[in-house]
Amino acid sequence: MIRYILLLILSFSFPLLLQAQQVPQYTLYSFNPLSYNPAYSGLATSLEANGVFRKQWTGLKGSPTTQNFNVHAPIYYLKSGIGLNIENDMIGVMRNTKIALTYAYHIKIGKKNTLSIGASGAFAQLALDGSKLLAPEGDYDENLILHNDLFLPNSKVNGITYDIDAGIYFKSSNLDLGFSALHLTESNIDYLVNDGVEFSYRRHFLGFAAYKIDFNNSITLRPSVLVKSDFSQVQTDISAVVEYNEQFLLGVGFRGFNEVTIDALSITGGAKISKHWQVLYAYDISLSGLKQVNQGSHEVMLKYTLDKKIGKGKLPKVIHNPRLL
Repeated sequence: MIRYILLLILSFSFPLLLQAQQVPQYTLYSFNPLSYNPAYSGLATSLEANGVFRKQWTGLKGSPTTQNFNVHAPIYYLKSGIGLNIENDMIGVMRNTKIALTYAYHIKIGKKNTLSIGASGAFAQLALDGSKLLAPEGDYDENLILHNDLFLPNSKVNGITYDIDAGIYFKSSNLDLGFSALHLTESNIDYLVNDGVEFSYRRHFLGFAAYKIDFNNSITLRPSVLVKSDFSQVQTDISAVVEYNEQFLLGVGFRGFNEVTIDALSITGGAKISKHWQVLYAYDISLSGLKQVNQGSHEVMLKYTLDKKIGKGKLPKVIHNPRLL
């Protein structure tokens, strides 16, 4: 009997190539654009840090668990922004970890509009714990793990490669538009299990749009959409969030667009607990065939904003020191 659902993925992907879901799923995508678009670096106008924990399909053994941390800030003097994006995604016995440095150049369009062009370079590590797998022809006892399969490791294996992402992002007072391309180089990781066995990153494309509607000084509505595709499969997320007094928010979302892609209905809530800190939570109600074997998905996000300009402008050519007068 298969111990983890990843073995199902492995059985369809080996012997020559392993390709699984490579872009982690986030319900709170509209609050964390840097996680999937490097062009967002520095567009928050101040230093911003985000921490996300997501547990997908709770109750289903081996289901995805994802953590993301990123921090970014503008560099006004260079009309640009820099950032750091760290992501750890676990599916069954597979762990995918990525550490990326991001950079974006900002082009002002009028007084309130900014067009940002960005890219990131990363190190990516993929690890597979073969000791937690079971194969039909394997030999197992307390001290022995032997799958008797040329393409399944008997112990932990891992590999490291580089990765490059790129994106473009337009931001105004009410409108956000973004497009990004992830895994541009489609790098491979050799697991050293057997000749010809490797993991291959597939190029993914993501489009994002959001628009803020102000009803009065206290209430705003922000609908948004995220489309992901690798040109063989497409997935969409649609959501709408109502914010009250820039402090409390409540929203709903839907993932999918037809019978094949329908995945979940989401409920989102959040609150600004201080001048700098905001907490958000999302719960996904499964609508796909997996709804019979899981109790939904949970996602928690903690956002920090410095909320003031840092290092804005240039120093004057001459600095007068009163001690020298």
